[in-house]
Amino acid sequence: MASGGAPGHVTLSIVLVTLAIGQTLFLLLLALLLFSHRNRMWRRRMSTERAREATELPVRQWLSRGGSAADLRAALHGLPPGDAVAQLLEIADRVPTSELGVLADALRDEPWVEAGLERSTSRAWWRRLEAARLLSVAGTVRDKARLHALLRDRHSAVQAVAAAAIPRLGGADEVAIVLDALPVQSLFVQRAQYPLLAEVWGTSGALLCERLDRPGAHPAELVAWIPLAEALGTPELLVAAMQYHAHVDPEVRVAVARALRKYYHPSAMACLRVMLLDQDWRVRAKAAQSLGTVGGVAAVDDLVRALPDAFWWVRFRTALALAQLGEPGREALRTARSSSDRFVAEMASNIAGLTPGGVVELNEG
Repeated sequence: MASGGAPGHVTLSIVLVTLAIGQTLFLLLLALLLFSHRNRMWRRRMSTERAREATELPVRQWLSRGGSAADLRAALHGLPPGDAVAQLLEIADRVPTSELGVLADALRDEPWVEAGLERSTSRAWWRRLEAARLLSVAGTVRDKARLHALLRDRHSAVQAVAAAAIPRLGGADEVAIVLDALPVQSLFVQRAQYPLLAEVWGTSGALLCERLDRPGAHPAELVAWIPLAEALGTPELLVAAMQYHAHVDPEVRVAVARALRKYYHPSAMACLRVMLLDQDWRVRAKAAQSLGTVGGVAAVDDLVRALPDAFWWVRFRTALALAQLGEPGREALRTARSSSDRFVAEMASNIAGLTPGGVVELNEG
């Protein structure tokens, strides 16, 4: 029996030693990886600091009109390509939009700029993203074909970043590409592109108005375009959006009710009064919220009639709207606190006790 146990003991010892060696090697490799990563990050940080030092004086001199874009180009030319691109993107955040064209004209023929823009055809989406960022800063009108391709990129992040070039390089063709792609974009990308389209509101407004007046527009298109009409806020666009206040799709009606808070016109108030009776509670809630913005004292009676709504959110929005309308609205809320409808009385009591600042904060939510 004793002699039979020895081989098992030896085998267990070998296994334990092997495990110990494996764990030791793993810890050594992990330490090496951490050291290598830390060293790489340190070198990158030092390289970035040297690049900033090399470009800081030319940038300040150029922005103060004491130097030229050529001096800045020379400073960037002496940097490694990756550092030059990174510095250019940092510098662009400090440069007025009106001056970006001058900077782009001075840098466009630099080899590192061309190399960066050629990444627009890379298979890796993050390379195309880098190219889109560079294009928005250093691209010129001769890069419009690249801009079109990036605006139609299969990755939404690339499309969103490429749209940043529109205020400087975009025309009707580029704006049309973005407008037609909006319905299939994520909400995040849509909201990111609205301010960019607003910077070229003359072009984007005219093209958007054409699309809103187009017969048979799909609900998904309208749900994307009507908030843009709200963001641009021109009377022509808001009137074009208002025509969909009775659309069969409730999401479209919600978008219209929200957009009309920007339209200070009797027709908007009349439309919102109708939408306050909509069969969908989301439309009623949004109509009440907008009436609190554009309705004025004349909307108090309509909102009081809407206060006993069966849906909590509608009652909440209606009470907030009344609180927005000054003393007449608050007087209506104080009266509603003694209502025989317990839900109306509770909502009126809760909102009537809010400060004006609290009402505004809740209404913006």
